[in-house]
Amino acid sequence: MRVAVGCVVRVINTAPEFGFLVFLPSFFSKELGFGEGRWLTLLAVIYGTHVLCNLLFGVIGDTIGWRRTIAAFGGLDCAVTTLALYFVPKVVGGHYWVAIVVGMLYGITLAGFVPISALVPALAPENKGSAMALLNLGAGGAAFVGPAVVSLFLGPLGPAGVVLIFAGLYVVSALLTLCLTLPDEPATPAPPAAPPVGQTALRA
Repeated sequence: MRVAVGCVVRVINTAPEFGFLVFLPSFFSKELGFGEGRWLTLLAVIYGTHVLCNLLFGVIGDTIGWRRTIAAFGGLDCAVTTLALYFVPKVVGGHYWVAIVVGMLYGITLAGFVPISALVPALAPENKGSAMALLNLGAGGAAFVGPAVVSLFLGPLGPAGVVLIFAGLYVVSALLTLCLTLPDEPATPAPPAAPPVGQTALRA
């Protein structure tokens, strides 16, 4: 069950990425007037920042815990930066450097999901192959879920509504991650009992 929940978290991890690729090009290149070239540069900055921060969040995950890293930096922070990626440039207008900054922030927080690749197999230590298969299923499923959300809700809700849905999904992923507790570790062996006082005196 926990591995299945991890699969859902993995779907949410990158579903908004694929959804953004459906409608954000038009938003940045046409509505904000950046043009196709600067949109592609922005996209490269987002994912370049993401790649560079993968190692950082691997270290953070080993330091403060995988679940905490995914829930806080991945789920909750991605919810915030998802909203910022759309609404901040829309509010401030065609300031390209603002779009670059919020794009970098989204790329950074997206790397907060990095420990999911270590956490999910650890949930089923006796079936790591199956756990990895479900993890890969989640990664592939994201390529369907993201555009599907856009196709269903872009018409009735508009881009702002779709962005709110994606932000909500990230919050859901943070809550689900808190359920991904690792199997109990073996109990620490109890220390040997102290010898009776009389025996201690005899040994002395």
